[in-house]
Amino acid sequence: TVGSSGKALVTITAQLSNPTANAVSYVGFALTGANTVAASDTTGMQFGASGAAALVRASSTALLTGLAAGSTTFTAKYRVSAGTGQFLDRSISVVML
Repeated sequence: TVGSSGKALVTITAQLSNPTANAVSYVGFALTGANTVAASDTTGMQFGASGAAALVRASSTALLTGLAAGSTTFTAKYRVSAGTGQFLDRSISVVML
Protein backbone atom coordinates (compact mmCIF):
# COMPACT_ATOMS: atom_id res chain seq x y z
CA THR A 1 0.00 0.00 0.00
CA VAL A 2 1.39 3.37 -1.04
CA GLY A 3 1.50 5.74 1.91
CA SER A 4 0.86 9.45 2.19
CA SER A 5 4.42 10.27 1.06
CA GLY A 6 3.56 9.00 -2.43
CA LYS A 7 7.03 7.46 -2.74
CA ALA A 8 8.17 3.92 -3.55
CA LEU A 9 11.56 2.39 -4.30
CA VAL A 10 11.26 -0.42 -6.87
CA THR A 11 14.07 -2.89 -7.60
CA ILE A 12 13.86 -5.48 -10.35
CA THR A 13 16.40 -8.27 -10.75
CA ALA A 14 16.75 -10.88 -13.49
CA GLN A 15 19.17 -12.91 -15.52
CA LEU A 16 18.68 -11.84 -19.15
CA SER A 17 19.82 -13.44 -22.39
CA ASN A 18 18.73 -13.62 -26.00
CA PRO A 19 20.27 -16.03 -28.53
CA THR A 20 19.56 -13.65 -31.42
CA ALA A 21 22.61 -11.54 -32.27
CA ASN A 22 22.13 -7.82 -31.56
CA ALA A 23 18.72 -8.35 -29.95
CA VAL A 24 17.85 -6.56 -26.71
CA SER A 25 15.92 -8.00 -23.76
CA TYR A 26 14.05 -5.59 -21.48
CA VAL A 27 12.65 -5.88 -17.94
CA GLY A 28 10.41 -3.20 -16.48
CA PHE A 29 7.39 -2.92 -14.22
CA ALA A 30 3.83 -1.65 -14.32
CA LEU A 31 1.48 -0.40 -11.60
CA THR A 32 -2.25 -1.07 -11.25
CA GLY A 33 -4.80 -0.22 -8.59
CA ALA A 34 -4.68 3.16 -6.86
CA ASN A 35 -1.91 4.01 -9.36
CA THR A 36 -1.88 3.03 -13.03
CA VAL A 37 1.49 3.30 -14.74
CA ALA A 38 2.57 1.40 -17.86
CA ALA A 39 5.95 -0.33 -18.03
CA SER A 40 8.68 1.96 -19.35
CA ASP A 41 12.23 1.39 -20.55
CA THR A 42 13.31 4.51 -18.62
CA THR A 43 12.57 2.89 -15.23
CA GLY A 44 13.59 -0.67 -16.18
CA MET A 45 16.71 -2.35 -17.46
CA GLN A 46 17.92 -3.75 -20.75
CA PHE A 47 20.63 -6.06 -22.03
CA GLY A 48 21.86 -6.61 -25.56
CA ALA A 49 24.99 -8.32 -26.83
CA SER A 50 26.43 -9.29 -30.18
CA GLY A 51 26.97 -12.93 -29.21
CA ALA A 52 24.37 -15.67 -29.00
CA ALA A 53 25.76 -17.05 -25.71
CA ALA A 54 25.84 -13.73 -23.82
CA LEU A 55 23.89 -13.32 -20.60
CA VAL A 56 23.86 -11.05 -17.57
CA ARG A 57 22.33 -11.02 -14.10
CA ALA A 58 21.51 -7.47 -13.12
CA SER A 59 19.31 -5.25 -10.99
CA SER A 60 17.80 -1.84 -11.58
CA THR A 61 16.28 0.46 -8.96
CA ALA A 62 13.85 3.31 -9.58
CA LEU A 63 12.49 5.89 -7.16
CA LEU A 64 8.85 6.69 -7.87
CA THR A 65 7.35 9.90 -6.49
CA GLY A 66 3.96 11.55 -6.75
CA LEU A 67 2.00 8.33 -6.33
CA ALA A 68 -1.52 8.33 -4.97
CA ALA A 69 -1.99 6.74 -1.55
CA GLY A 70 -3.72 3.36 -1.71
CA SER A 71 -3.45 -0.28 -2.67
CA THR A 72 -1.18 -0.66 -5.71
CA THR A 73 0.08 -3.82 -7.44
CA PHE A 74 3.59 -3.75 -8.92
CA THR A 75 4.08 -6.27 -11.76
CA ALA A 76 7.29 -7.10 -13.63
CA LYS A 77 7.01 -6.87 -17.44
CA TYR A 78 9.26 -8.40 -20.09
CA ARG A 79 9.89 -7.80 -23.80
CA VAL A 80 12.51 -8.24 -26.53
CA SER A 81 13.49 -6.21 -29.60
CA ALA A 82 13.86 -9.45 -31.61
CA GLY A 83 14.32 -13.17 -31.11
CA THR A 84 13.37 -15.04 -27.95
CA GLY A 85 14.59 -13.65 -24.64
CA GLN A 86 15.21 -15.69 -21.54
CA PHE A 87 14.40 -14.18 -18.17
CA LEU A 88 15.55 -16.30 -15.21
CA ASP A 89 15.85 -15.88 -11.43
CA ARG A 90 13.47 -12.91 -11.52
CA SER A 91 12.38 -10.80 -8.57
CA ILE A 92 10.73 -7.49 -7.84
CA SER A 93 11.04 -5.66 -4.53
CA VAL A 94 9.06 -2.61 -3.49
CA VAL A 95 9.85 -0.47 -0.45
CA MET A 96 7.42 2.27 0.52
CA LEU A 97 9.15 5.40 1.73
